[in-house]
Amino acid sequence: MKTPLFLFVLFLTMGCSSVFGQVIDLDVEPEEELLETFEKSTMFYLSPVPSLSYNFGYNNMNQKLNAEFDLNQRRFIEFIAAGIAWRKKDMFYSIFGAFPIFPTTASVQNRPVRTFVDTRDVFFDFKIGKAVVANDRYYLILHAGAGFQARSLYLRQVDSRSFDLNDLPNNPPNFAWPKLDHFSGTYDVAIEYLPRAYRPISVMQSVQLGYRGGIGTPMWRSSEVNIQNSFSDRVSALYLRVLVVISREKQ
Repeated sequence: MKTPLFLFVLFLTMGCSSVFGQVIDLDVEPEEELLETFEKSTMFYLSPVPSLSYNFGYNNMNQKLNAEFDLNQRRFIEFIAAGIAWRKKDMFYSIFGAFPIFPTTASVQNRPVRTFVDTRDVFFDFKIGKAVVANDRYYLILHAGAGFQARSLYLRQVDSRSFDLNDLPNNPPNFAWPKLDHFSGTYDVAIEYLPRAYRPISVMQSVQLGYRGGIGTPMWRSSEVNIQNSFSDRVSALYLRVLVVISREKQ
């Protein structure tokens, strides 16, 4: 499953590189007649390659998994991000959403049982930014905003001994937790590098480095069962996004 995705990302990146060459070369000063100053922009963001997030949060669940199963959720997560943004002079307004390419899986073997934990994160945010540096070549934008993050967790144990499809009732028993969910409001701060557009329609690259923190410490819950003795957790993550930007400029 990962091979077709890799090829798709590769071809998309090559295609984007081709578009860069047709629309704007960020390494060469545009010709004098193409230099224009635009007051407004509408920008569409898309990840051509996976972005990265490093999670500092969910420590209470990590401690529980480590104590019970000698298992930890993975800290590094690859995800795809997309968004839309608007600019008016040096002010920027953006909406972003992101999700992982695949569920993030960690496992540990305690023979004959292997324990797996799968997690999937989805998050959205709305940010307002101001260009703290705005010159003829690029913007350096400081963003702040708020959003929402959800994590779903699945834990299962599989007996690694042989499994007989003709004698299902007498196979070694396997075990799975109900799906657990954690929903949290978030605040977000980020710094973004964005080249300045010189044409009415331009294709550029954006790099964003940011921090996302949880608002409060919500409890883990489940839509499948009534959870007893639940506990709370906090969201905390550092992220890096590398994005393609298609910008439509207006006077």
